[in-house]
Amino acid sequence: MIAAGSEDRLDDRDPAGAEVISQVFIYRKALRNTLWIGPIAGVIHLLPSLYILTFVALHLINWGVARFSMTLLRRPEDGILLGYVSIMFTCGAALVVCRLSFKGQPWNSLQVSYWSMAILLSIMVLSPCCIMAPFFLFMFLEVRECYLAGRFLVNKGFDLRNLPDY
Repeated sequence: MIAAGSEDRLDDRDPAGAEVISQVFIYRKALRNTLWIGPIAGVIHLLPSLYILTFVALHLINWGVARFSMTLLRRPEDGILLGYVSIMFTCGAALVVCRLSFKGQPWNSLQVSYWSMAILLSIMVLSPCCIMAPFFLFMFLEVRECYLAGRFLVNKGFDLRNLPDY
C-alpha cells in the first residue's frame, strides 16, 4: 500500500506498477469531472436542437413529405442545417444517456462520451454558439483524459467498476 503524497517515489519501486497506479489516480480525478461534463454538454446541445427539430417536425406534418422534400431540394442549405441539428441532437442525447448508464457499463459510456464530445467539438465551428468553443475544448480535454486513462486500465485487464484502492 502506498501512502498518500508519495507519488513522486512510485517510479523507484516498480515502473510498470507505478504507471498503473498513476493511471488509476488520473482516471479517478478525471472521472469526477467527466461525470458532470457529459450531461451539461449534452443538455446544452440537446435543448436547442430539440426545439428546432420539433419545429421541423410540425412543418413536415403540415406540409407533407413531398412539399418538404421539394423545399429541401430547392434550398440545400436547409438540408445541411437539418443534418447539423440532427447530429447535435444525437450527440447531446448520447451524452445524457451515457451518464445514466455509466454505473452498468462504464467503459462503453466513456467511449461514447469521448466520441460524442469529439464530434460536437469538431462541428462547433459551424455552431451559432462557437464563442463557447474554448469552454467545450476544456470539457473535451477532461473527457479525453478520463478516456485515455480508462483505455489504459481496460487494456491492462482492470474492471472500471471496481478499481483497487491505492
